[in-house]
Amino acid sequence: MDRSALTRQRLLRAAADIFAERGPRGATVRAIVARANANVAAVNYHFRSKSMLYEAVLAESFQSVVKPSANLEGASLSPTQRLEQFIERTITGAMADQVRRRHARILAHELLDPTGALARLAQTDAAPHFQEALQVVAALLPPDAEEQARVFAATWLISQCLAMHHLRDSMAELTGTPLRPLPVSSLAGMVAAGLAALLPAADGSAQNSAGVSPTAHALVAAPVISVGA
Repeated sequence: MDRSALTRQRLLRAAADIFAERGPRGATVRAIVARANANVAAVNYHFRSKSMLYEAVLAESFQSVVKPSANLEGASLSPTQRLEQFIERTITGAMADQVRRRHARILAHELLDPTGALARLAQTDAAPHFQEALQVVAALLPPDAEEQARVFAATWLISQCLAMHHLRDSMAELTGTPLRPLPVSSLAGMVAAGLAALLPAADGSAQNSAGVSPTAHALVAAPVISVGA
């Protein structure tokens, strides 16, 4: 590998560290180049801007943490089994090692405080994973569920898996209580309940302007708070 390629790799590694620690908004080019033992000109040469460097790191994060399953289409899997498989693979990828944990934090930062990069990534590198999530939730929602509900549910499914990893360590540090991993089957049950809550409330309870009942909001929030308790 020549010197230019090595510099590019150092920038990517350093940027991943800084973005994981500070998030895309808190990261600075100055901090990245200092960590990479490079200079600002190198960022401009290889990536043109901080935002394009961030998108390159975000793409690497998706490749590292989440990959489509070759078995998802298997006719022998029930909707619940497909959900559990998706959750287990995403969480396992996010917590497999320090590198993947770092990439999972980058994805969680983007989900919790979107920059718009994820939407662009969804058209390319992340498209297979989003399509897989859409297939998973479509099997759990009624056939006549609106497209908006399916897209929201798929986005929420991915965010639960990544946010759980991102927030678990922070909550453990804040409370001083190590959090045990929650069984995938339990998390899948919470997700299924949350997906059901995305539909209009069967009891006719009031809905907000987004068409989601207060009960739905409570259930949707519950998995992130409850995981690992």
